[in-house]
Amino acid sequence: MVKKNIVSILLFLMILSGNVYSNNVSEHRRKVIQNNREIGYWPHTNLPSVYDMYPDIRACFEEAAFLNNSGKTKAALDEFTKALERSQDEMFTIGIIDAKIEIGKLYYNWGDFEKSLTFFLYARKYAQMLDYKPGIANVLNYLGKFHHSTGDFKKSFQLFNQGLEVALACSDSAAISELNSNIGNYYETTGNFSKALQYYLEALEYTNAGSDPLGFATVHNHLGSVYQLRGDFSFAMYHHRLALRYREKNRYMEGIGKSIKNIGEVFEEQNLLDSAQHYYQRALTIFEAVDYRKGIVKCHNNLGRIVADRRAAYYHLKQALTRAGEMGYVKGIVNAEHALSGYFKNYCQYDSGRIHLNRALQIARENNMKRHEMDILFDFYGLELLLGKHSAALSKYIEYTEVKDIMTNKARELYFEELQLAFEMKNKEKQNKILRTENELKTLLLGRKNLIIVVSVLLIVLLVGIIVLIYINLHRNKKANIQLQQLNREISDKNKALVELNNKLKNVNNEKDKLYSIMVHELRNPLQWFRQITGMLNKKYAQMTPVKLKGTLQVLDDSANQAYHLMDNLLQWTRSQLGRVKCSPEPILLSDAVNDILLFARSAVSIKNITLDVRVDTSSKILFDKVMFQTVL
Repeated sequence: MVKKNIVSILLFLMILSGNVYSNNVSEHRRKVIQNNREIGYWPHTNLPSVYDMYPDIRACFEEAAFLNNSGKTKAALDEFTKALERSQDEMFTIGIIDAKIEIGKLYYNWGDFEKSLTFFLYARKYAQMLDYKPGIANVLNYLGKFHHSTGDFKKSFQLFNQGLEVALACSDSAAISELNSNIGNYYETTGNFSKALQYYLEALEYTNAGSDPLGFATVHNHLGSVYQLRGDFSFAMYHHRLALRYREKNRYMEGIGKSIKNIGEVFEEQNLLDSAQHYYQRALTIFEAVDYRKGIVKCHNNLGRIVADRRAAYYHLKQALTRAGEMGYVKGIVNAEHALSGYFKNYCQYDSGRIHLNRALQIARENNMKRHEMDILFDFYGLELLLGKHSAALSKYIEYTEVKDIMTNKARELYFEELQLAFEMKNKEKQNKILRTENELKTLLLGRKNLIIVVSVLLIVLLVGIIVLIYINLHRNKKANIQLQQLNREISDKNKALVELNNKLKNVNNEKDKLYSIMVHELRNPLQWFRQITGMLNKKYAQMTPVKLKGTLQVLDDSANQAYHLMDNLLQWTRSQLGRVKCSPEPILLSDAVNDILLFARSAVSIKNITLDVRVDTSSKILFDKVMFQTVL
C-alpha cells in the first residue's frame, strides 16, 4: 500500500513538472513571438501592415522563427515551407520572397550552399522586379555570405556594399547593422582589423539590446573576435560573454553555440586548453543538435588542435576536413589542412604534413587569404628546416617575409588608419558632445515653449469656458424672463377673467335677489287669499249652505289655478332673465290673450269687489309670443 502511494505521488509530481515545463515553454513561445512582432523581426520587412492582411502567413513566419531560434530547424523549415505555399496560393509576392530567403538561410546554415543559392537567386529576381527594398537588402546580404563562405571574398564584399546601400535607402536598421557586421567580417578575414572594428562599431550604432537583442549579440560577437586577434583577451571575453547572455535570454541555440565556441577560442589563445576543450565540446553538441554545419567544422578543427589523445585529434581533424569539403567551405578546408599538417608533424610524418601544407597554401593563395598564407609559410619554413632542407627552408622563409612585409606594411597603414580613426572618433565624440549639449538646450527651450503653449492653451480654454458659462447663464436668464413675462400675461388674463366672473356673479346675485323679491311679492297675494278662504271654511263650514260652500270651493279652486299659473309665469320670466326663453311670435287674437289673463285674476278681483272693464277689439290680431305676453301682463 505504501509503495502504491509513493508511486502515485511520483507520477503526480512527474505530470506536474511536465505541465510546468510545458507552460514555461508556451509562455516563452508567446513572449518570443510577441517580441518579434513588436520589433518587426519576422518577416523582415518595413511594411508589417502588408502581413496584417494575411494573418495565417504571418503566424507561419512567427512560429518558424521561434522554432529556428530554439534549434528545431527541421520543424522551422516545415513552417517556412507552409508560409511559402500559402503565399503562393494567395499570390502574395512579398510573402513568397521572404519565405524563399528564410528557407535559403536554413540550407546555408546546414552547409548546403548550392541549394541555398537557388533560393537566394529566386528571391533576388522577384524582389528586384517588385522593387521590394527590404527583401533586396536581405537577399544581397546572404548572397554575400554565400560567396564569403565559398572563398570569393571580392564578390562577397561587392554584394555586402550593394545590400548596405539598399538598406540605407529604405532605413532598414536591422539589415544595416547585419551588413555592416558582415563587411567588418570581410576586413577581419583579410587582416584589416581597424576597418573591421570601424564597421562593427557602425553596426552597433544601428542596433540595441531592447529592440533587436539577437542583432546586438551578433555585433558583440564580432567585436570579441577583433579584440581576440589583437591580443586583448579581457575585452574579447567581455564581448563574447555579453553576446552569450543575450542569446541565452532569447534561447537562440545556434547563437549560443557560436558564443561558447568563441569563448573556447579565447581560452585556447591563453593556453588554457582544458577550459578551451570543455567549451568546444559544448559548442559541438549544440551545433550537432541544430545541424549548423559550419559550426561543426570549426569545433572539430579546434578540438583536433588541442586534444591530447592522438586518435581523437585525428578523428576531429578528418571530420572537419571532410565536412568542409562537402560544403565547399573554403576557410574551413584551409584551417583543417593546416591543422592536419601540424598533427602529422607532431608525430614525425613529415611527408604527409608537407602534402597538407601544400594543399592549404594553394587554397589560401587562390583566395587571397594573406594571414593564413603567412602562417602556413612559416610552418613550411619550420618543416623544411627540421628536415635539413636549408635551401627550401630559405625559399619558404623569403616567401614568408615577403607576405609578412606586405602584412606589416598593411599593418602600418592600418595603424595609421587606426590612429586617424581614433582621432576622428575623438573629434566625432566632441562634436557629439557639443551636439548633445545643443540638443539638451534646444530640448529645454522647446520644453519651455511647449509649457508656455500649454499654459496659453489652458488659459484660452479656461477663458472660453467662462465665456460659454456666461452665455449659458444669460441665455437661461433670458429664457426665464420670457417665461416669467408669459406667466405674468397669463395671470393678468386670468385676473381679468376673474373680475368679469365676479361681476357676473354679482349680477346673478342681484337678479336672484330681485327674483326672490318678485316671487315673494307675486305669491303673497294668492297665498294670502288662499289662506283666508281655507280659514273661513274651517270656521264657518257647519253654517254654510251647500250653494255657499260650492261657491267658496269654486273660489278656492280658482285661487289654486291662479297660483299655479302665476308660478308658471314666474318660471318663464326667470328663464327669460337667464336668456333661456326662445321667442316664437305668431298671430293671435288680442281679446283671447287678454281674456285668458282675466280668467286667472277674476276670483281675486271679485273677492275684493273690484270690477274690471276690458275693451278690446275682438277681431284684432297681433304678432307676438303668447307666453311672453302673458308673463308681462
